[in-house]
Amino acid sequence: VPGSLLYYDVPKGIEWTVDKDELVQGKVVPGAAPAGLVDAHPGTIALRTRIEARDLRVRASVRLPASGRAGVIVRWRDERNWLRLSVQPGAAGVAATVFLDQAADGVFKQVANAPWVVAATGNCDVEVLCWQDIAVVVVDGAVLYSAAVVNARAGRVGCYTWLAEGAARFVR
Repeated sequence: VPGSLLYYDVPKGIEWTVDKDELVQGKVVPGAAPAGLVDAHPGTIALRTRIEARDLRVRASVRLPASGRAGVIVRWRDERNWLRLSVQPGAAGVAATVFLDQAADGVFKQVANAPWVVAATGNCDVEVLCWQDIAVVVVDGAVLYSAAVVNARAGRVGCYTWLAEGAARFVR
């Protein structure tokens, strides 16, 4: 995460800030999610400008919220075409769930999910490697799963949160 939001394209009505070199999603104005977003968990995103790739590796250190989801979004072309890796914390004593979701030509699909025990600090490193039509999900340095994805075209990258106002933080 750079020291400013100049490198990010943030939808109007959604406040993302930088606090101690961490990117933080703050207040969300009702109705501010992108219109026409195809998703079961629409959340909010901060898209990196000037980076667009099909075959890529994106990694972020995320401090997870107590509830909701946080992660990275890749291959974002518009509200109807993207690929997203997110982590949803579990209840006390229950493992978190790591999701790989995709929207392709307006059709939402959960590609894969798996349990993961998150450190007591709530911090985890998430990584998605995309090569052609394969996505590999890595959490805290361990390969969790790989999955086939459809409509694998180039797009932008960014940060994602859902129901995590001010609680999810992105370090890099």
